[in-house]
Amino acid sequence: MKTTSTRPVLVFFLALLGLTSCVSDSVWLPKSTGVRLSSTVQLTSPSPPGFSLAHFPDAKLTPSSCASCPDASENLHRLGALERGALNLSESRVYSQATVRTSNKRTESTSREDHQDDTLPISMTSLTSGVVWSSESSCPRLGYYCPMDASFTVTVPENHATMISFPTFVMQWAYYTFRYGFAELSAIRADGSTSRIWRARSQVTILPEVFHTSVRLRVFVPSNSKLTKGFSMRFSIHSDRETPPTVRRGVFNCSVPFFPAFKQHLACNLKAECEGGEDENSDCPFTDRAACPGGVVVEGKCFTHVFRNRTVTWEVARRDCQKRGGDLATLTSSLQWQAFFRLASSKNLIRQMYIGLKSYRTALPRIYNYLYVWVDGIVNYRIATRVDDYTRFFNTICFMHKGSPRYEYLYYIACDEYLYQDYVCQITVHNITGNTSILLPPLFPGSNDGVNTSAMFVNNGNGSSSPLDEDNLMYVRCEDGHVTHNFLSCDTRSQCGEKSYPSQCSIESNGSDTNSVEMFPCDDQTMTIHYTLVCDFRQDCHDGSDESLCVHRQDCQAFQCHSGQCIYPGMKCNGVTDCWDGSDEECIRYLQRETSTYLLEPPAEVSFDTDQQSVTIRGQSDVVCPMTHYLCPDGFCFPLYTRCNGVADCAGREDEAGCQEVQCPGLYRCLSSAVCLHADHLCDGWPQCPQRDDEWLCQHDCPKECQCQGHAFVCSSRFPAASFPHLRYLDAADSGMKTRDVTGLSYLVWLSLRQCGLTGVTEMSLPNVRTLDLSHNDLDFLAMDVFLPLINLRVLDLSHNPLSVLVSHGSVLRQLSLGHVDLSHVLLGSFNSSVLSGFPTVTTLNLSESDVTAITADGFQYTPSLRVLDLRGSDVREYPRDVFLNHTHLRAIYADNYKLCCKDLLPEGFDQSNCHAPVDEISSCDDLLRSNSYRAFLWIFSVLSILGNLGSLVSRLFLVRRKSGTSFNMFVTNLSVADLLMGVYLALVGSADHVYRGRYFWFEETWKPSVACKIAGFLSLLSNEVSAFTICLITLDRFLVLSSPFSDVRFRKMSTAVACVLAWTIGLCLAAVPLLPGTSEWEFYSHTGICIPLPITRSNFKGRNYAFGIMIIFNLVLFVLIAVGQAMIYHSIRTSSSVAQSSTRKTKDLTIARRLVSVVVSDFLCWFPIGILGVLATTGTPIPGEVNVGMAIFVLPLNAALNPFLYTFNALMEKWKAREEDRLLKQLEARSQNLVDN
Repeated sequence: MKTTSTRPVLVFFLALLGLTSCVSDSVWLPKSTGVRLSSTVQLTSPSPPGFSLAHFPDAKLTPSSCASCPDASENLHRLGALERGALNLSESRVYSQATVRTSNKRTESTSREDHQDDTLPISMTSLTSGVVWSSESSCPRLGYYCPMDASFTVTVPENHATMISFPTFVMQWAYYTFRYGFAELSAIRADGSTSRIWRARSQVTILPEVFHTSVRLRVFVPSNSKLTKGFSMRFSIHSDRETPPTVRRGVFNCSVPFFPAFKQHLACNLKAECEGGEDENSDCPFTDRAACPGGVVVEGKCFTHVFRNRTVTWEVARRDCQKRGGDLATLTSSLQWQAFFRLASSKNLIRQMYIGLKSYRTALPRIYNYLYVWVDGIVNYRIATRVDDYTRFFNTICFMHKGSPRYEYLYYIACDEYLYQDYVCQITVHNITGNTSILLPPLFPGSNDGVNTSAMFVNNGNGSSSPLDEDNLMYVRCEDGHVTHNFLSCDTRSQCGEKSYPSQCSIESNGSDTNSVEMFPCDDQTMTIHYTLVCDFRQDCHDGSDESLCVHRQDCQAFQCHSGQCIYPGMKCNGVTDCWDGSDEECIRYLQRETSTYLLEPPAEVSFDTDQQSVTIRGQSDVVCPMTHYLCPDGFCFPLYTRCNGVADCAGREDEAGCQEVQCPGLYRCLSSAVCLHADHLCDGWPQCPQRDDEWLCQHDCPKECQCQGHAFVCSSRFPAASFPHLRYLDAADSGMKTRDVTGLSYLVWLSLRQCGLTGVTEMSLPNVRTLDLSHNDLDFLAMDVFLPLINLRVLDLSHNPLSVLVSHGSVLRQLSLGHVDLSHVLLGSFNSSVLSGFPTVTTLNLSESDVTAITADGFQYTPSLRVLDLRGSDVREYPRDVFLNHTHLRAIYADNYKLCCKDLLPEGFDQSNCHAPVDEISSCDDLLRSNSYRAFLWIFSVLSILGNLGSLVSRLFLVRRKSGTSFNMFVTNLSVADLLMGVYLALVGSADHVYRGRYFWFEETWKPSVACKIAGFLSLLSNEVSAFTICLITLDRFLVLSSPFSDVRFRKMSTAVACVLAWTIGLCLAAVPLLPGTSEWEFYSHTGICIPLPITRSNFKGRNYAFGIMIIFNLVLFVLIAVGQAMIYHSIRTSSSVAQSSTRKTKDLTIARRLVSVVVSDFLCWFPIGILGVLATTGTPIPGEVNVGMAIFVLPLNAALNPFLYTFNALMEKWKAREEDRLLKQLEARSQNLVDN
């Protein structure tokens, strides 16, 4: 054949296309080969590795630098003509022709079917074998269409045969093709005629076959068509003695010694084409017939192809693989991709197959929005995919593979579409163990187990100052070495030492002053968070209470999320959730089907582009990572912030191992995670932390007058607060700031103007303020309407103000969030709940120490939601009978008046144990005397005192008339009168108890200030003091009589009368002092229901000092005098016992002394305990309230009841005994005289 005739025209057209460098002289192989090559054969540039001209000594080759010529090796890899492992590309002799005889003119002649002399590209693998192929790249690309009519003939000499096989046959046409061409194989007879063996237009499976005649392969492409995928054909020439023996069609006897000559047609295609299976032995790569029959095995995975009779969805295919004990194929290493290509080429799968690749855009961190993840959770980095804009609208897409090895397509598909029938499953056949740890930069001490990483990491920093410098007070260094925002230092989620949720957080400063800020308590009481995190459009509290209260500005000029958050318009429908509520991605979604891909091999550095939000994977020759990255065992370098983020970046998941013990020395630790962030990635304009906290407060300033912790300021003097619109917390206590200084801070949630000298409150535009502290100011008048615009106000503190007037102007507005109002330590006097008419949601009201003595007739009807009421320290005496009856929400009451806890006042269903008021030890809600035992002993002592002392009076006035007892009798008579008054007092109290029995608490305020109660108390104090004074006089009288019986210094009748008058005068004065106009406010006798206050408890009351002075000090002085006098009497009696006296006189004096001692001892037993308890109570020693009851009912009246029996009835008994003794003595004397007389 001559080629010179066609060369001028061919060179002309190739010159037009810039392909003239591809034209060279013809090359012929020896005729004995029987193979006719194309008219021009050229070595591709660059040459395949391992190529040598010595392999083709008879070939005349013309090297060329043609850059546009098709690369034969690329074509072979695309079509699968060369099997990996079976035919090593680097060792093959690969050529391609630059000029295939195709139609040079796009005319009707190109469609004629008589162009039998056109040829196809060829690659010779030996002198007698080679590969022929056809594909899109074999077309010179002369236009939109690529018509051709090419052929290839294998001429078989006599006594020879040829073996033909087609590893790949996929005739696929461009989508704009209107007519389909074909490929056909024909046998050439000896006479030159042809006989068609087969013709195919699409994908078919063609078995290897032996022909003893020459064969011709023809490929026809019509003028309006283009071939996008083609075929590869292997051929070899064999002598008759070495012709492959055929057992049956497609199966051969491979036990012959010349099997290697035709092995290339059979080897390693996962099909038993040898009768004994020699073609699929252990020499085949990825083959393990025992562990994975019909599939390929690589790195412990078995890949098998599954074909269904009908189309299925990606999800159905995955479920089927899972039922088989595996999953869809995941290809995370180069070997796995090679095995996958091996399976695809062996199955002739130049068609669509589902694989286990998927997008998880809503489930993964946003840095992975442009990456795809294998179904086993490992991110795909080895296939670089081109992301189309349309695909970004899909939150979840799945993938299928389409193409041939080395050049393939990945199709984006909807996971629930019924599209294809093929998919590849993987099953783990054995586990692979190896290096399971990553290498960290040297800033992680001890993390690499002694491995020298100095050569593996380089510092690529820019040398600028780091946000994590020690002098940056916006960040703090925690105990384990990591850094976090200062406002997160008290957040348990930041791992900065806090084990529980604190109520306050200290602020670090360079100075000596240390302040703290309050923490925001979530409504469900499960946690506290910093106020900086409140109203940030992101839910931190479990119940969302940190966001549900917020009112956001309505001046959003961009896109506004449903939550109120503003984002840039370009962030809407970009496939990235920028609104915390996800409303920016509620979009109409479209799908772009196809995108091309190519394989990437490590070592490589992976970086996430912060501007374009894309992924850059930069290949490199050495495994060297920057200090901002860590190194995976497979050679990929990833940023530190991808470690322990819940996504497997390393192919073996090494980056997600040991995350429970992760520390971040010198790095920023992300909130609620184990993610560590290098300083270079902090405040870089793109969030890498899961909670985005690495981009918080990057442009934050702190005024010099304040200490700052995020958006929380603690300020000591005035500053321009309006310049900080994002302020959430402001503690301006003692700063001199006014309410007008903070108006307009729409995001302020907590505000304290404590001790700022406020004399008035102006209206404030603070829609989000939740806590407002105006305590310790100079407010004496306040209209509550000023707080109505604060729609989120929940806590209002007005305590410690001289507030005496609190009004409401009756506005129709209602504030429906205020829950806690503190009006303690003010000067209200009386409380009218109408001042809270604009705040019907108040649940806690503190009126302690507010001088409230009366609750108006409205009660608390304007606070229907009231749950807790504190009236401690306020002596509330006046209140309506239904003060609490209609408050069904009431749960707790604190008061000093026990009557407010009486059942008749409380609403139905109220638990009385939650009403906290001091128990009245004497009275109860029903009775003046709370106990029947109190009542019984009171009447016993009353009867004894009255009857005993009346008997004593009658005895002294009418029975005892001897002169020797004049002074003594007068004193005892006065003592009986005084003790009688005690009995009258007890009778009055007992009578009142009887009158008010069962309804006492309604009449307590009637009884205690009544005249009857005052008379009873007056009589009680008068009786006590006169009785004590009289006993003192009696002691003095007896001392004078017994110590100096013959002296004139003693009480006479007149002096006795004067002394008695003096005793009564003193008693009357002491008892009348509390009734004087100047002391009436003491309500001395109205303090208790028994009308006499004993100062023996720590409770304070007006006139307590007076009661203590009289009942404790004065009576103690009298008791001391009495005790001293008794001691002197005993001493006098003992000294005078030796002096001769008449036995009768001595007996009388000793009897009087014993009687007086009994009286004094009884007084001692009554007054000494009272005195001791009074002293202890004054020093602060706690005295149980029951002791007061015992002293008032059992001890105090005891002396009055016993005195008549001690000094009157006892004397009468002694006289009766003396008379009996005289009578008996006289009888004995008479009998004796009778005996004498007889």
